[in-house]
Amino acid sequence: MYIFAVCCIRVLNLWDDSIDDSSEGTGDQMNRIHLDSPKRRAVSPLTSEGTGDQMNRIHLDSPKRRAVSPLKKYELARIAKRRKPKRWSQEEEDALRESVKKYGKGNWKLIWNSKRSVFQERTEVDLKDKWRNMTRYG
Repeated sequence: MYIFAVCCIRVLNLWDDSIDDSSEGTGDQMNRIHLDSPKRRAVSPLTSEGTGDQMNRIHLDSPKRRAVSPLKKYELARIAKRRKPKRWSQEEEDALRESVKKYGKGNWKLIWNSKRSVFQERTEVDLKDKWRNMTRYG
């Protein structure tokens, strides 16, 4: 900022480099231009002081907290509990092998619908997982 001000003063011919005309300490101070230093004033956004921009801010109230007892137990709505694992019967495994031969690998919904009575407590994903394990491990 200082260099910019000096350049502007020289361009405007306000700078006098001659030492012949000036007497030291008396008239030299009269010819000088005083520039304020660019000091920044820190203003907190929480205070009402500051520029007009800060004065025009919208004030939002903080959300109200609910009074909740830490001793009260809350039921979590509609959280599905995990099913207990059920061993595959030999009948289920045989039905799965026959159905995969008949309908092909990947048609798990069709297989499940065709043998619904056998796969009563199973899902299509269960069929897929069981077939993967049967082919992988024998």
